[in-house]
Amino acid sequence: NNGKSAANRQDNDVPNAVHNEIPLVSDMLESGSNDFASEQVPNFFGVEISDECNNGVENQHEATGVYKMLELMTRERDCLLVENEKLRRMNEQLTASEKTLQQQVNNLNERGKCQLFTEISVDEKKCLFYTGLNTFTLFMGIFNSLKPALTYDGRFSLKLEEQFLITLMKLRLNLSRKDLAYRFNVNHQTITSYVEKFVNAMFIRLPDVLLRWPDKDAVLKTMPLSFRKEYPYVQGILDGTE
Repeated sequence: NNGKSAANRQDNDVPNAVHNEIPLVSDMLESGSNDFASEQVPNFFGVEISDECNNGVENQHEATGVYKMLELMTRERDCLLVENEKLRRMNEQLTASEKTLQQQVNNLNERGKCQLFTEISVDEKKCLFYTGLNTFTLFMGIFNSLKPALTYDGRFSLKLEEQFLITLMKLRLNLSRKDLAYRFNVNHQTITSYVEKFVNAMFIRLPDVLLRWPDKDAVLKTMPLSFRKEYPYVQGILDGTE
């Protein structure tokens, strides 16, 4: 009985204690205080409630979402790296194939350019037909006598020997510039440069014995009949048409 009475007294004292520690509204009005929000209610049960727990849960969800996003981005990056490596290897193979094809084209072009030059070097009939010189030895002898007056220009794809061949074909057969350009796979304006260069070199380097005027008897024997009547004293005829 004494224990129960003591417990009842303690229970009855709790409301009194709470009443004593919590200010009444009437007391706050009597004291003239209007700032109710500034009054703090004490924590009697030892439990403090804050937003940190909720923030922690939200942060955990956000971290999980960021981790999944990073994992997805990492997988995508790895896939892109693999694909990039495949494309790099494919590009290397295509580059190698392009170089091989370009080399084959260059070889074919060189064969086309050098084919006629090779043919006159082994066939005297073709040498005589295209150049007017009965042997390839004579062709090279005249070329070597011209060589000191010549300067090789790296911009031109043909060798000097081939350029000399073009000049002789022009003088011998009077082939058009386009014809020679198609035969040697160059521009027709380049043909003109070749011919002018070698004609000037021949004028400077070749001795008089190779560039001599025929004597009077030879002129009379070979002069066309139309010229004998109108121009009996003609020494030579220069055809400068292109």
